[in-house]
Amino acid sequence: PAPKQGVDYPHNDFVEIPQTTINLGRGNSITRVFGWDNEFGVGHVNVPNFHISKFPVTNGQFYPFVTSAEYLNDRWWTQNGQAWRKSRNIKCPTFWVSLGPQGLHDYGLRLIFDIVEMPWNAPVCVNIHEAMILPNRTPS
Repeated sequence: PAPKQGVDYPHNDFVEIPQTTINLGRGNSITRVFGWDNEFGVGHVNVPNFHISKFPVTNGQFYPFVTSAEYLNDRWWTQNGQAWRKSRNIKCPTFWVSLGPQGLHDYGLRLIFDIVEMPWNAPVCVNIHEAMILPNRTPS
């Protein structure tokens, strides 16, 4: 059966982060602290306000996106993401394992040495191509 919000995984509200300026790096005058060369110097970045989910996206939240066939819809993917997905015939996140016929959408989670029952309340593990689709998706 499909996972249910509030039962198998928690509700995940979006929160608004207000516009701010972020100061990055360390001043060049700091000499007694170890740091990589790219950590020295100071930069300022203006970050516009944005919305973000309060908690990491869970397997349960991602499940309806995969099972609705929207995961296969090119409109959510970058060009590189489409090429990656199509070249490998990817139909779900890499660590999701189909436990039966694909149309049943019954998944387990691949770990290092085993496949376990899907933890719907755990954060979904996605690669860069899949992560790039999330900001473009309208929350359901």
